[in-house]
Amino acid sequence: MQTPQDVQHSSYVNMTPNECVTRYLNRTLFTKALCAVAAVALMFPPMWAWSNDKVGFEGFALGLALACAVALVEVILLSRWLLDFECIMMNDCDPVKMYQAESLLDGHLKLKNERATHLLIGAQAAMLMGDVGRAEHLMRSSVSLKAPNASSRLLITSIETGCAVIKQDWLTVQALRDDLNNRSQTLRGALCNSAELQALYACVPLAIAQGNVLLAETLLGQSFTRAIFVEQFASLTYHQAELEELKGNLAEARACYERAASLGGTCHFARSAANWLATH
Repeated sequence: MQTPQDVQHSSYVNMTPNECVTRYLNRTLFTKALCAVAAVALMFPPMWAWSNDKVGFEGFALGLALACAVALVEVILLSRWLLDFECIMMNDCDPVKMYQAESLLDGHLKLKNERATHLLIGAQAAMLMGDVGRAEHLMRSSVSLKAPNASSRLLITSIETGCAVIKQDWLTVQALRDDLNNRSQTLRGALCNSAELQALYACVPLAIAQGNVLLAETLLGQSFTRAIFVEQFASLTYHQAELEELKGNLAEARACYERAASLGGTCHFARSAANWLATH
């Protein structure tokens, strides 16, 4: 059976939603303040020296380059803190706590870009909880704040696909998969890989729903090898259970459902797995 390898919990795993928000805000605010001070400290001496003809333009350019390096470090650190925060649902498999934390965090965010990003994270958490209506509402709220960039559009499509799978709206799943495949032709690098991976994950439940056993087996094998987060392993294990049930292998299906229920935390498919185990 497939098992996540070398996956770590988030640093928020033993915290309450309030504690998660406090830690995340402290991290981001401290990083922004420290980098701002560092940038000014690096820029001011060469600017002063240059304006007083103490150094040539090369000295000013060096100070500017160092300030840009600080800005890059800030972006990297903020991205790292955001990923760790998202891992509440992706590695801790606790979208309920993620949603609660995002609801608390929203009142602290002033910038439209930040609010739009965190509304989408909240939407993803709501989808993983199985609350389609709430997920769709949060997506609309995010888009109304700020037009999504390429990365945000991929996340929106991922959430829409998850909602369609929950509703068993296979025509929509197929349309979203085709859209992802088309977009992957125009994207590059990490965005292209993300679109391809999302399309692959959309194909798995679709193939099972269509009863295409051989295709589903192939897609599951490909998906497991590319999975990174615990939530991905857990959801794929749930689909593996569905496939084994479709094939009539109830003992194997039970083992997979048990694994999905164990790994899946508060995700909707973990509840579905537990319900299947209680009735079979």
